[in-house]
Amino acid sequence: MHDLLNHSIYYLLVIEKGVLMKFWPLIHTQIDTKLTKKEANELLAKHTEGKSPAFYWGKTFNSALWGKVKEDHFAVRPVVPYWNISPVHIRGFISENNDKSRITLTMTNPHLRVIIPLIIITIALLMINFWENQQYDQVVKIGLWIVLGAYLWVIIPFQIQARKTLKMIKEWFD
Repeated sequence: MHDLLNHSIYYLLVIEKGVLMKFWPLIHTQIDTKLTKKEANELLAKHTEGKSPAFYWGKTFNSALWGKVKEDHFAVRPVVPYWNISPVHIRGFISENNDKSRITLTMTNPHLRVIIPLIIITIALLMINFWENQQYDQVVKIGLWIVLGAYLWVIIPFQIQARKTLKMIKEWFD
């Protein structure tokens, strides 16, 4: 049982060997490839569907990613129909050194733009409600549960999808 718990914690904290998850859902990593910058860009563009909406109810995708791939930089999200809004947003650029390329990736969670204001509003309304009723101890206890629940709501889908997407992208460039 102890090994299972340690393995589960490791799975949540480590994206891949050498890429450790921080407290905040943000990952910086690099992929080195033997492809030229142009070939790497074409490969990424081949797996990316452009001009797709942020919400994809009823939309059919034929690619693993959607977003924009330009000559030296890109901003894409993996297609994750079962979540409807992808929990991973990937920005990056491709640099070339001699005959090799380096793809630098920054992965973030787009849900934060929605969740953080909702948490602030929820806790503010909670404080007003419990302060009026003079239940001061409840504000802290319930506020911590709200923050913990929102954090898990953000971090678990991000971890799962970031791991899958990073593995998939690395396989393309190997």
